[in-house]
Amino acid sequence: MSDLKTALRKVTESDDEIYSVVGKVVEVDESARVCTVEPLNGDATLFDIRLQADQKMTDGVVLVPAKDSWVIVTFTGPADGYVAERSLVDKVLWVVEAQTLEFTKDGLSLKSDQAQFAKEVETLLDTLDALIQTLTEFQLATNMGPTISVMPQIITKLTQHKTDFAQVKTNLKTMLY
Repeated sequence: MSDLKTALRKVTESDDEIYSVVGKVVEVDESARVCTVEPLNGDATLFDIRLQADQKMTDGVVLVPAKDSWVIVTFTGPADGYVAERSLVDKVLWVVEAQTLEFTKDGLSLKSDQAQFAKEVETLLDTLDALIQTLTEFQLATNMGPTISVMPQIITKLTQHKTDFAQVKTNLKTMLY
């Protein structure tokens, strides 16, 4: 008999039954990457149900279920299970070393320890801010003296863009730091 057939026979002869249950999330511990689930079938509450393959890791993709949402818990052994599916999520985390991408109802944020990237973005934002400021203060000299406003409609639009840009600048800085 081949090695593969022998291995398959050993796996199928196991008394361990792998199954799944549907339940409601009653608590989530995001830092420990686990949750507590009350099974719909009335079985005992399930504690420390994993949200990712290795809960000791901080890297990886984690779909954090919402409290009171429904999940499917799949068991890999008699006392070990993980959240296989979820009806609602509060957060999606994607962590790769020092980079964290986080998506919530409030939006998307990127946290990075790459100081040079953040510095370059800040320099770009400051340059754009200075350009808008220069354009809004621009006056044209004529034979009769400086103009009060060369193009009132353009100045009005630039003022609005400056207000919009201030919000974009604040949002980008929040995402980077």
